[in-house]
Amino acid sequence: MAERSELGWARLFAELARQLEIAGTTEQRLHRIAELATSVTGCTWAAIAKATDQTPVVAATSEPDIGEHIAKLQAAAGGGPTWQAVRTATTVHVPDLITETRWPEHVRELIEKTPVRAILAFCLQLEDQHPLGALTLYSDRPEAFPPRIYQAATVYADHAAIALDHDRTQATADNLKIALQTSREIGVAVGILVERYRVSSEQAFDMLRLASQHTHHKLRHIAEDLVLTGEFTDPR
Repeated sequence: MAERSELGWARLFAELARQLEIAGTTEQRLHRIAELATSVTGCTWAAIAKATDQTPVVAATSEPDIGEHIAKLQAAAGGGPTWQAVRTATTVHVPDLITETRWPEHVRELIEKTPVRAILAFCLQLEDQHPLGALTLYSDRPEAFPPRIYQAATVYADHAAIALDHDRTQATADNLKIALQTSREIGVAVGILVERYRVSSEQAFDMLRLASQHTHHKLRHIAEDLVLTGEFTDPR
C-alpha cells in the first residue's frame, strides 16, 4: 500500500463514512463494508459476520467464494479467529498461519485448502453493547498487518461497527412498525366481527384465531383480508 499522510487518512475515512451511509440496503451496506476493508488495509479478502446466540454467521464478503469456504472450514473445526473475536469481544491477530498454534484443525485446513496466510479479526461492538459481529481480514501473505495497517484497520472496524449497529437499529424500527401496523389491522378486524356477529371482542379474536388454524394462514393475513375485502368465513 502507498504511504498516506495524516490528512490522507482523514480524507479516506471521511469518504468511507459517506460510502457506508449511501450504500443502500442492509445487504449492500454489509457487502460494501467488506469490499472497502480491502482498500483501507490492503488485505486480500474481508468478511463481515453477524453475532448470533450460537455461532457468528457470515453476512457479507469481498469475494463470496473464498469467504464462504473459510466460514465452512471454521464451522467444521468448531472455532477460529472470527469466533474467538466475537466470543471474547477482542481483536484476534494471526500474523503467520504457519506458526499459529491455536485452533490446530482450522489452521491446518486453511493452510491446505486456501491461500490464506495471515488473519486479523475485530469484534464489532459499541460501548456497553453485546458484540454485533466481526470484521475479519485475510491476506495471502504472512505478516500482512504491521502496526500502521493494524491501526488503520482498527479505526475502520469502528466505522464498520457503527454501520452494523445502524442496520440493527433500522431493522428493529422496521419490525416495530410492522408490529404496530399488524396490531391496528387486527384491532380493526376484531371490531368488524364484533359489529357483524354481535359477539364480544374476545370472541371475535377467537374467530380470527380459529380461521387462521383452519386455513393455515397467519392471523394477521386473515385480519388484513377482512379489513380490505370484508370477506370472512365463520369457522365456528
